[in-house]
Amino acid sequence: MNPHTLGDPLTFALIDATAGPSPDCPAESRYATPIANTPLICHVFDELAKTGIRQARIIAAPSVSEDLGRALGQGGSRGIVVTYVNTPVVDSRHLVLAELELALSQQPVLLHPGDCLFGSQLKDMHERFSTGDVDSVLPAQASVGSRRDSADRRLSDTVVVLGPGTRPLFGDLLSSTRQEDDLIETLLHSDCRLAVCEQTEHWYYSDSTEDLLAANRMMLDSLPALPCETDFSDDNQLQGRVHISPAACVSNCVVHGPVSIDAHAVVEDSFIGPYTSIGPDTILCGTEIDNSIVLKGAEVRHPGSRIEASIIGERARVIRSFALPKGLHLRLGSDSRVTFS
Repeated sequence: MNPHTLGDPLTFALIDATAGPSPDCPAESRYATPIANTPLICHVFDELAKTGIRQARIIAAPSVSEDLGRALGQGGSRGIVVTYVNTPVVDSRHLVLAELELALSQQPVLLHPGDCLFGSQLKDMHERFSTGDVDSVLPAQASVGSRRDSADRRLSDTVVVLGPGTRPLFGDLLSSTRQEDDLIETLLHSDCRLAVCEQTEHWYYSDSTEDLLAANRMMLDSLPALPCETDFSDDNQLQGRVHISPAACVSNCVVHGPVSIDAHAVVEDSFIGPYTSIGPDTILCGTEIDNSIVLKGAEVRHPGSRIEASIIGERARVIRSFALPKGLHLRLGSDSRVTFS
């Protein structure tokens, strides 16, 4: 095998965006899911840019590539040069293997599942690989078997750094007829020189309310402690890390960060508690809310109870009527959930 040396900088990432759609995904594809008011894929590219990645190739179905192109084309690529490889619905795993084998003939590769977040893990793995004495770097959880139960059967469900010395493994994987062959297991049982980095805070995609809120908290926790960009009158009380778009209108509110309020949101007479993201074009009036996500175009007016640990979907309306007789008027889509406490 070709040894990796200090002369092989890690500047290229291959993004596996071949996972199928999720029925409850609040965006057009899971990779565009708004997390802390930013598409998930843009958070991924934030992590890549901090790691020193300068080029990225995304493998995805054509419709997903369109979603990613819209998100990344608005500055979301963070200065990284992006190319796309469209994959058919079937046999996408084979295409990922072929792209990896080709890329490894030229340079080291960071393989990244595009729907996961790894925080500082990427930088730690990059630094370990840069010492030049290993062919691959894995996070600790991968070395003890972290494969998720997924119908997508992706090549790897976690991030992994691969040097040119691992390239012969991909010829073997390409010639194998066993779809269950896992890249991490192959690396662990090979003669490649492996290093394992301690697992730091990370998040694997799930469309459950609890998991999406966890990702939202993770990203809001990473907000820098910057002064608010908008001038506010004395009738607002802001505490902690609060990011409010200059195009938002916030009046007579108490806002306890970390909180993100996006453009053209109107928030009046409300309490916005920690770990809450208020999306663009939303309206909140007379509302108490915390640890929640309010998506684009939603409207919440005087709900009468505090909203917590909730996701309010795009263009959803939560409105309290004072008409008599009192009662609940609900219109809920598939797999909706309402909890009273």
